[in-house]
Amino acid sequence: MQKLPILTFNHHESYLCALAGLDEKFDVVTRYKALDLSWNVRARDVPSNMSLRSFDEIKDTLRQDGYHTVICHTIKTLFWLLPYCRKNLVFVEHIPLFKNTLIQRIKGACKRFIILFWQKVFGARIVAITDFKKASWAVDAVVAKNFPVPFPAELIAREKSSDVRGAYVGNRIQERGTELGWPLLASLLPHIPLVVIGNNPMIPGAYVPRDFKDFVDQFTRCHFYVYPIEAQDGDGFNLSMLEAMQLGLPVVTIKNPTSPIQHEVNGLVARDGAEMISHIQKLCEDASLRLRLGAEARRTIEQEFSPRSFLQVWARVLAEIPRNGVAS
Repeated sequence: MQKLPILTFNHHESYLCALAGLDEKFDVVTRYKALDLSWNVRARDVPSNMSLRSFDEIKDTLRQDGYHTVICHTIKTLFWLLPYCRKNLVFVEHIPLFKNTLIQRIKGACKRFIILFWQKVFGARIVAITDFKKASWAVDAVVAKNFPVPFPAELIAREKSSDVRGAYVGNRIQERGTELGWPLLASLLPHIPLVVIGNNPMIPGAYVPRDFKDFVDQFTRCHFYVYPIEAQDGDGFNLSMLEAMQLGLPVVTIKNPTSPIQHEVNGLVARDGAEMISHIQKLCEDASLRLRLGAEARRTIEQEFSPRSFLQVWARVLAEIPRNGVAS
């Protein structure tokens, strides 16, 4: 019997590239009505087992039980799917529920209610990408710790930039504020050699890659990585930081209990912005320190962020999906 494909939505190219390691075929929605979800070729190439579709193209297949599983990455996609009453849905908790302000707590409570509704009525499965995010949502979920998909060897720069500089990767960093560590990053930028890579029109001097090849080239020319997201705003790591560690870049991070960085083992940990600047200056002046910490950072990825465990969790989740995805 032919395996049915999986339906998902293009909200996280890097995560979809990790899912591509499963022995499955995927239809990826890149347009919903007027909403453009086009694949960002500056982030990743489209995996060979993924086909890009509009929502209009997949609606009939969805109605006719033509998908083994539907994987959602945002709350709004659950509203798009509500008329189809699917019982084969998996929701991925990519971000925590923020609770620093009253408005955040209200928004978080609404999002949590929606997930609980889908769990209760349609039997939705929940996958969190970290323990921190699972705890913040406080719903029944399994954790599939993400891993960095290696960059193609032929795209990696053969040598570092002549000037020692760090990297920070993200899109709309200033607009997203504390979620991506903007307040701390803004305080660092005047004092350190750092290239901000991504679509950031509000940040002077930010580098917008032409395509994925250009992104990898710019990223791999850098000498270290900066991580400014504080503990109250998120995990002590994200996928871009893991990619940097996999490349052998030491990380300078603000203190965060969920960080894989150990001070002077695989990176440098700071208590505040001033100490981050001091650590960065130290790295810039000491090539041997960069090499030693970077080698340990790469080893950390090999030992703690394995594709095998990620794919095993997902395989178990998919095995539990009912064959008939229609709600009774």
